[in-house]
Amino acid sequence: MGGLRYEAWTLPWSATFERVIADIPVTAGQGSVKLNDFAGGQIRVPADYARLTDIISDTVGSLIRVLDGVTIVHEFLAQRVDFTLSESSTATISGSDVASMFDRAVIYPYDYEGSNPSTFPNHVWGGPNTLDNEGFELQENRSQIVEVDVGAASGGTFTLSIGADPTGTIAYNASDTTVQNAIETGITEITDVLVSGSGSTADPWRIEFVVPPVPTVTMSGDGALLTPSDTLTVSTVQIGNAEISQSWTKSQRADSRTTPALHGTYSVFRQSSGAEPTHGGSFAQTIIATQYGGLQQIVQVEPGGTYQASMWVRTTASSQTYRLVIRDRFEGFVASVEITPSANTYTEASIADVIIPAGVTEVVFRMANITPSATGTSYYDDASFNEGLAAANVGVIATALMADAITDHTGDTRGAMLDWVQITSWDATNDSSTTAWADTESFTAFRGASYGQTFDRLVSLNYEWRLTPLSSPSSVTHDLEWYATGNLGTDHTASDSPAINIGQAITAGTIVKRIPNLTAVLVEGAEGAYYEQKDSTAETNFGRMEKYRGDTGITSTTSLTALAQHMLDQEAAVRTAIQVTVIGTDDHPRPLVDYTVGDTLNVQLPPILSKTGKRVSQITYQHKDNVTYQVTLVEPPA
Repeated sequence: MGGLRYEAWTLPWSATFERVIADIPVTAGQGSVKLNDFAGGQIRVPADYARLTDIISDTVGSLIRVLDGVTIVHEFLAQRVDFTLSESSTATISGSDVASMFDRAVIYPYDYEGSNPSTFPNHVWGGPNTLDNEGFELQENRSQIVEVDVGAASGGTFTLSIGADPTGTIAYNASDTTVQNAIETGITEITDVLVSGSGSTADPWRIEFVVPPVPTVTMSGDGALLTPSDTLTVSTVQIGNAEISQSWTKSQRADSRTTPALHGTYSVFRQSSGAEPTHGGSFAQTIIATQYGGLQQIVQVEPGGTYQASMWVRTTASSQTYRLVIRDRFEGFVASVEITPSANTYTEASIADVIIPAGVTEVVFRMANITPSATGTSYYDDASFNEGLAAANVGVIATALMADAITDHTGDTRGAMLDWVQITSWDATNDSSTTAWADTESFTAFRGASYGQTFDRLVSLNYEWRLTPLSSPSSVTHDLEWYATGNLGTDHTASDSPAINIGQAITAGTIVKRIPNLTAVLVEGAEGAYYEQKDSTAETNFGRMEKYRGDTGITSTTSLTALAQHMLDQEAAVRTAIQVTVIGTDDHPRPLVDYTVGDTLNVQLPPILSKTGKRVSQITYQHKDNVTYQVTLVEPPA
């Protein structure tokens, strides 16, 4: 049977990877090769083939290699055999591509064998920020509350004032409504207060400021016209502050004391005003304090977890040293870093890979000026305590995930997995085409998911992969390659060879053109983060058609943007789809030999399609008396 040849090899993860049968007597064969995916294949042999049990049996499995000349064009696993009972009985051997083994390997918990039950099971890069109000944009409006009583007065009047702005006279026995009206109409800066009580010592008028929540100066009173005089008392029972940043407190011991032990003495602790410098956004936290004065937040964490800590600080003085420190709730040390920023310049203090001790479920995230003679004004902004490892490019992520299967568990009950796969064609800098990785991603690989499922999620962020056989296999037999989208495959359009043209071994074909089935996408990541993107031209022409996708393993806007763009690109790629039937001949370009999936070719199919570049997304072959191919082409990446 001409055209293709079929070999049987031991399984790639066998102790010895070697050819078992050099030429299987195949009567028919077929298979499919897909971009960023795996399919399968099958061959038919006589049922009485003497070496059938060397290919597949109760104790034997093998890898079927399909060759065109010396080129390996396809591989699939012999996983099943079906016998036909007839005068000419045959056995059909079928299975999925060797790359399907990525669906038979699962992501183990990040802390597997280190913690059981697992406390930090997922592999996380650039996880969510666990701090609240990390940019200091939110205020906590705590109203000032004042209590007023006339003591033993039995007659007369009094006034209340904010600075030099008094109310009109108020009777000693006025109702709470009368007092409220006197304040709101008589004091210019006060427009809304709540008043309750009767004005006696036992039941004083309780005045809560609403607008503004804190007056410019503390309220005072004049009781000279009371009978007897000067029995008026004005007491502030809650100082209030309209400029406290939510969720943040002064640096203090966090061991649940009823009376917190403050670190340092504070003259200013408030949200910044509009004129003060910020690192990002509209606000920062402004602090003037003595040594160890700073701010902190209590954070829920996972024991054994890894976190990335960071905060930006700016000071108006020189030679000031700041410490970012992570402690447990009882002040046990976890991690710290010190910086001495230049004056009037925001500088980042960061701690990489903070490991939470076993049993610790809460930590203190604290930043403070530790200079013995602290001086100047400090501004704090853009704090982060991100779950997991630092956000990374796909080279770093893919290497770590593969290492977890190949080497990281050799000493535990799992042992080595996927150790027949070579992972050296990319690195932390470049993809497998030696092109630098352009983006870092926030990504969570969920424990229990297969590697295939995890690869699919990386593909949705605009990356591509393929598994190819090594020309000189040893303990590793196949090479895994990772690319930024568009870098996988060869662009043949400039040379115009190979190409697909009418008359060049093409016997049939179909061209499908369709309108979009979506023009806008909404994607959702972790912590309820959303991103919307649309194809404006398509929306104008065809209307708005929406699609949603969620992935809780994605955190950053950059990664959500990539996911949204991938959805739009995938939709656009198939608006014009081409499928042609190609006869395998030596006179014209041969699919899977001269070009393969991922390659971009010039396609010219007049009168419907003039010359244009299209990308090969799938090649299916049928082999009986001769070899025919179904080649599917779509729009190349933008």
